Amino acid sequence: MNFSEFLIIFGGIFSIVMSIFHTQFSRIFKWKTSFKEKAIANYKILYTINLALILFLFCSGIFSITFASRLAGKGSIELSILIFLSLFWIWRTIWQILYFKVPKNIEKRPIIHYIFVIYFLLCSIFYTLSVFF
Repeated sequence: MNFSEFLIIFGGIFSIVMSIFHTQFSRIFKWKTSFKEKAIANYKILYTINLALILFLFCSGIFSITFASRLAGKGSIELSILIFLSLFWIWRTIWQILYFKVPKNIEKRPIIHYIFVIYFLLCSIFYTLSVFF
């Protein structure tokens, strides 16, 4: 196993772990009670998008692990897939930093924000480096 395969496999593992975490969103964020008073369409749309993201993350993780050696071969399709996954995680890292930034007036900053930034950054590093090694 070369370094690129190793990175792709770790990217896949991290993707699967994130998909499993997303299966708990409805419970963690109490969507049923928080959306009870709002339009049911908002709940259904958010729930559908979350399910699609779970499927995407899980499948891309399985795909990365199963086909790591093929992806590391860097043919045109393989390279395109790696670049897409790299861009996805880079975007998610930037989105976490900018969109979910912690207001400055909060004394105790939630550690989970920084954990997510590091987690998404690692995912983007795994896939980005796999393109170059």
